[in-house]
Amino acid sequence: MSEYTPITLSMSEDEIIAAEVLTTIIDNTVSMNSTLSRFVASRVLKATQIERYQNAGAPKEIMHFINRGSGMGTECEHYARAFFPSLGKRLEGDTKKSGYDQIHKPSGYKVEQKSGGNWGPEDRSWKWQHIEPNHPWKFLLFCGISYKDIHWFFLSRIRFDELCEKKVITPQGDQDRNSYQGWWFSYKDAKNDLIEIRSNEQLDKLVNEL
Repeated sequence: MSEYTPITLSMSEDEIIAAEVLTTIIDNTVSMNSTLSRFVASRVLKATQIERYQNAGAPKEIMHFINRGSGMGTECEHYARAFFPSLGKRLEGDTKKSGYDQIHKPSGYKVEQKSGGNWGPEDRSWKWQHIEPNHPWKFLLFCGISYKDIHWFFLSRIRFDELCEKKVITPQGDQDRNSYQGWWFSYKDAKNDLIEIRSNEQLDKLVNEL
């Protein structure tokens, strides 16, 4: 007998039926919660990205981006235009399918931006993916969100092509290319080829040298 069995004294038949249904629901819920609790307690999983940033004591400004999930890239594009006043939105009439994310206003060059947080527990374990070589960008702007700060990196198309030839940047997807998802690479494999940008003036100087 369940500990939730109702007292039926002075209850009508309908009330007794309703009480028994409620008791069954409660019993099933207790059973389910017990199974759920045991299952969760038995699982040993890697920390999620959000958990890693929280465990590292990331400030709220960093969590603002990490908490966006799949919307993190778009929010980083907004922040890029705030950090680099020379950057502007895509040209009027262009859509998200136009193959670039920003315009470098002084030069008119199209910019592809890729953003990412740490993929592992160590800081600067960034990977940037879904890069499309056939899109009409002049240079790539990478945003790397560390546990305490946000970093920006510049890569010209010429250097990008060289890194593809060296297989530092590789196609993303199955080996048989049935699930092509653009190209990708990790920061640690290309850090000597990326130029970290710390100011709008530095960005403009790099663009002028293209």
